[in-house]
Amino acid sequence: MNSQLLAVQLSADVVATASDVEVHYVLTNTTASRILVFDHHVHFGPKSVVQRDETGVNIGLDSDGGVRLVRGIFSPPMYMSVIARPPVLVTPVEAGGVAKGFIRVALPLVESNIFFPKQPCDASKAVIPKRVRLQIGWVEMRPEMTFREYVIDGKKFANIASNWGQPVQRIAETLVATNLKVCPYPGRFDSAVLTQ
Repeated sequence: MNSQLLAVQLSADVVATASDVEVHYVLTNTTASRILVFDHHVHFGPKSVVQRDETGVNIGLDSDGGVRLVRGIFSPPMYMSVIARPPVLVTPVEAGGVAKGFIRVALPLVESNIFFPKQPCDASKAVIPKRVRLQIGWVEMRPEMTFREYVIDGKKFANIASNWGQPVQRIAETLVATNLKVCPYPGRFDSAVLTQ
């Protein structure tokens, strides 16, 4: 496939209050075939139980002063040994179809990553980033993909149960806002990086 056939469109509406921000997004499949969207925020909870946070998102500061709100498949931290990763859940989207999502996070934003425990925000260290971008991972359907059903809290999801080659995912991106404060993660931290 050429790069033009692999384009998708991502748009977002943002509503911010004094206490939180809501991002309603729509990813439109403008390709000629089915795609898979990695838009589930899945992580391990207590006792390594797989959890899915309906409105959750990974948040990362960039070295150039921007912030990313990210859903997708992440590379593990460079200095951390990761024994197991959460299942890869996908939303299939047919050609011309859409995947709609909803994110809600408290303000100020706090850097977060599924591999690190959540930390409170030190408001005195909050910064205003140059921009806030939303990034969603996706990939075109491939013949080598196999799937199985995965159940979390009684809900059924599609789980990719095989390797599917390179790139692992492509990234849809849109600008969300420029005036949301963010707290850097206290201590050692790797910002969420989408695997490609």
